[in-house]
Amino acid sequence: MASIVFRSATEVAAMVRRKEISSRELTESLLARIDAVNPAVNAVVELRGKAALREAAAADRALGDGVVGPLHGVPMTIKESFNVTGLHTTWGNPAFKDSVADRDATVVRRLEQAGAIIVGKTNVSVMLGDFGQSANALYGATNNPWDTSRTPGGSSGGASAALAAGMTFLEYGSDLVGSIRIPASFCGVYGLRPSVGIVPLTGFQPPGPPLLPSEMTYLSAVGPLGRSARDLRTALTATAGPEVPAAHAYAWTLSPPRHSRLEDFRIGVVLDHERAPVSSEVTAPLANVVDALSRAGVTIVSGWPDGIDPDQQYESFGFHLHLFFAFQEAGEPFARLPEFIAQETRRMSARGLEPLLRRRRRVPLSDQLHPRVSARHQTVRGTHDCDPGGRAAVRQPGILGVARGAARPSRGECADRPYAWRSPRRRADHRAALRGRHRHHLRRTAG
Repeated sequence: MASIVFRSATEVAAMVRRKEISSRELTESLLARIDAVNPAVNAVVELRGKAALREAAAADRALGDGVVGPLHGVPMTIKESFNVTGLHTTWGNPAFKDSVADRDATVVRRLEQAGAIIVGKTNVSVMLGDFGQSANALYGATNNPWDTSRTPGGSSGGASAALAAGMTFLEYGSDLVGSIRIPASFCGVYGLRPSVGIVPLTGFQPPGPPLLPSEMTYLSAVGPLGRSARDLRTALTATAGPEVPAAHAYAWTLSPPRHSRLEDFRIGVVLDHERAPVSSEVTAPLANVVDALSRAGVTIVSGWPDGIDPDQQYESFGFHLHLFFAFQEAGEPFARLPEFIAQETRRMSARGLEPLLRRRRRVPLSDQLHPRVSARHQTVRGTHDCDPGGRAAVRQPGILGVARGAARPSRGECADRPYAWRSPRRRADHRAALRGRHRHHLRRTAG
């Protein structure tokens, strides 16, 4: 049964549906693997083993009741920053060590509706504020299972390490500047940062009262980690889509692939750049992949697309990242309004929306937001993912036998910089105007 814990989530879900293995057996195998491996890796920080076994037994009984979800009976862990009823949500911060969630995050609820069983939670960096490692004073440091002297990345390092070490079949993380993608690459698993807004963030926030709506909704996203692209598709399909009341207005479905044959695809390739030099250890296998794809008939396009300036993109993203953190803290303005408009124009232009932005500038903001739409804006839930510090390169064999990952960095510091281009009074006036428009809209539609 040891090999079963390295199967993909969709594989074991199919096995459960065919009754080749029971959900309880899967869950028992996973808990045994956690007991054996976690002391060396320190990826799983909290368990609900007895409850998971009860839910697994119930899942087995439900097989005869008809149609079941795509993840029916599949045990999994989830990043510590998602609320799970009865488990701690601390974001790795000792100030929140006694915080226990009294309700599930939307992602957790939707995974369970798809049939998944939450077994426990995985480690994070403090306030999700380091993409180089996953360590905090509450739970300690998570190690890369391929080489326990090295880091699995952050801030979803516990998620990627648990997946690579066979301690979960599926995971869910978050990503601002790489917190899914970097740990996935360090640990050799699949990770997806979906487009922002596809997966709701409700229940993904530091402990405390719900955060106020924020205009910084275009950076942070949550998404799945798995052992196959099919796992990612299944998890995303189960968790994505708007919440009520927005769900009454529109639905979301994953678009089909553009092509069905490999030779019909074009792939853009950039193997190195002076702003981000790539080591030969990475370049060589990437080049081998490109060669293999070319032999399979894929059209390879080298270099950046026309009109793309990576240096400018890097600087623009840095501005918006500082803007994101500035929105979380009160203080002196981070930037002047003309600079903000210039950067926003650049961002919208990159998305092909610059003509729309020009038109919107000629319309008052209160007239741009239809009351039935403005009430459905999502909120950004906290801050995470900033630069790590220095590195210490030491290699030792990992529990999986092959060294992977990067040298463990020292703990990074978040670059919290203040920015507030709209005053609290202006925000209050804006909300009052929208409420007035909403009442007018109700009177008009009622008549």
